[in-house]
Amino acid sequence: MNQKYIFNFLIICCLVACKKEEIETKPIKQADGSYLVLGSGNIQDAIYLLKDSGGVINVEPGTYYENIYLSPNIKLISTKKHGAIIKPLLTSKYCITGWGVTNVSISNFSIEGGIQIGQESSDFSYIAQSIIIQDNKITNLGAKDGIHIGGADSVKILNNDISYSNSEQGIDLVGVKNFTVSGNKVHDIKNSTGMGIVVKGGSINGVITNNEVYNCGNAAIACGQTSTETWIWPEAITAKYEAKNIAVTHNNIHDNSKFAFLVQAATSSRIDSNTIGNSNYYALIAIYNSSETHNPSWHSSDITITQPSLNVSKLDLKTDGVNIIFNGVKIK
Repeated sequence: MNQKYIFNFLIICCLVACKKEEIETKPIKQADGSYLVLGSGNIQDAIYLLKDSGGVINVEPGTYYENIYLSPNIKLISTKKHGAIIKPLLTSKYCITGWGVTNVSISNFSIEGGIQIGQESSDFSYIAQSIIIQDNKITNLGAKDGIHIGGADSVKILNNDISYSNSEQGIDLVGVKNFTVSGNKVHDIKNSTGMGIVVKGGSINGVITNNEVYNCGNAAIACGQTSTETWIWPEAITAKYEAKNIAVTHNNIHDNSKFAFLVQAATSSRIDSNTIGNSNYYALIAIYNSSETHNPSWHSSDITITQPSLNVSKLDLKTDGVNIIFNGVKIK
């Protein structure tokens, strides 16, 4: 009899343990309507529960192996800064992805494999809107950008630490309107074409400020570049610009392999009051046309550069555009 009781007791203990594990892996709904994901849980489950209404998802410290697909109106927060670590199950895909999502924020996570958010179609009819990516550590990117935003309006990328891409960029904005990129540390983007921060694809009305960019294989910050027309806002194709009305100010640029700043097919933009250090490259600022993907090539025009510590010998000017002002002097 004693053996029978012991056997039954063990069975009951196992059932209780299994039930407890089942409860602990599910997102827990809080009194305020938000969800809490425990370290043994799954973030995507919480997103699914909020896919219709949206809401806040607080994620406790732990390592989460999943590729996350965002829904609209989702606010993802790690309860401890960098304490919730997300690693992709499929390393060939971005760790976090969102297509055509609106009102989304991601903050305080440690993320491997990068974030990709953008339009749901290729004609800018279903763009992403109101995106905030803040205070994350984004690393081990492989062949992906740290943050890639393609086809969006109202974007803030703030105070992230982004590093280690084998073949892409730290922050890559393609066709983004009304954006702020501020307070980020972008580094060790060491491939020969790798840049720290890139804005292109008809991006317009943006501020790039107070970032630290170093150890990049190519330019630290690119205002404009080259994009295929599929990914450029239609009005930018008509006006022939890759970037417009961009302010690049108060950034700390050092120890990069090539240019501190590349301006390519950009217009009505300015570069001023940045710190540039530890570079032996022949030029620190390049102003170019964009002929690789545009024929005839698009020009850089109406560019103002105010960097009193540099003289004109550190400027590589190769554009057919007009109204280029360097340290108060019109040079083209």
